[in-house]
Amino acid sequence: MTELSSTSTTTRRGVLAVIAVSVVLIAAALIFRQLQASDSPAIAETPAEQIVRPTQTLLIPGYGGGKTQLQNLKGQLSAAGISSEIVDVDDGQGDLNDYAAKTNATAADWRAQGYDVNVVGYSNGGVIARIAASEQPDNFAKVVTMASPHNGTVWADLGNAIGQCPQACQQVRPDSELLADLPDIADENWLSIYSTSDEVINPAESSVIPGATVQVIQDLCQDKDLRHGDVPTDPQTRALVIAFLQGNALPASCVAGA
Repeated sequence: MTELSSTSTTTRRGVLAVIAVSVVLIAAALIFRQLQASDSPAIAETPAEQIVRPTQTLLIPGYGGGKTQLQNLKGQLSAAGISSEIVDVDDGQGDLNDYAAKTNATAADWRAQGYDVNVVGYSNGGVIARIAASEQPDNFAKVVTMASPHNGTVWADLGNAIGQCPQACQQVRPDSELLADLPDIADENWLSIYSTSDEVINPAESSVIPGATVQVIQDLCQDKDLRHGDVPTDPQTRALVIAFLQGNALPASCVAGA
């Protein structure tokens, strides 16, 4: 009986020893993990505003609607690493509001794919860009217009007088309801470029958008005779557009070849 009691006591002591060792090992493991966690650098989350998103630029032709108007600029943008596509506005003579709706739909598609979207409009295409960005400002990061009649052109009135002024022409008459209803929401993310020798946008100052950055070609290239059709292919225009879209300072002088 005494031997059994002694054996039982020894067994209990062995079990207790094993339990004690296990507790010590578990505690040591927990302490080690805590030390590892405190010594390891925390994984920092990248703030949303620092995430670099790809960018797509929409190019909008003017009256006439031909993509050839902006094909040269598209190539120059590509050479500068700027992806772009030309929005199809048919003959450009229809309702500018419809073209703006199409532009917004295209922009929304790109944004849904994770892109930031810029828009560059030439002539009436600049008015289309302004309508689109006014209606859906969140769709566009930057807006550029080139030789655009934001305040109308007297040539539209002349076309109306001789019976040759379709809807898009009517909408850029100086007293048109469409232009009068456009809000002045432009800011530092908007750029308007125009030439004082533009024979179509008359007066040339019609290209000014209140609140936007405005760049007159002749302020940089004095005595330059830049006609309406040459504005989107001009080296100075190209340099301004590329610098603005890339977030760089605008050229402060006439660039080579301009």
